[in-house]
Amino acid sequence: MATQVAIAWSVPEGHEAEIETALDAVRAHIESDHPQVLAVRLLRQFAGSEPHRAYLWLEEYESLGAFSQLKGTPACDEVWRPIRALMIPGTHRQSVWSDVGKRHWSSRATG
Repeated sequence: MATQVAIAWSVPEGHEAEIETALDAVRAHIESDHPQVLAVRLLRQFAGSEPHRAYLWLEEYESLGAFSQLKGTPACDEVWRPIRALMIPGTHRQSVWSDVGKRHWSSRATG
């Protein structure tokens, strides 16, 4: 069963370009150094209850065991540093979710 790691945070409005540039570096780091991460997704809140701008970063792993084997490195800390520097205090959250099955997912997207 796949495992999803959800990382959420908020930054002051006006820093979207900086965050998204930093997240390009995170994605590139994951693609080159962490093959156990099967997919990453990014959502940015347009409206809602979280302080603006809120982000939700999702990482997919084959299983909880695959996630548990992930070892953070100094390079991990370095690519996340610009994002952490902009986070609104108290908004960072991380959780691990089990995938109850993609058969429940639905998508009309074509690409």
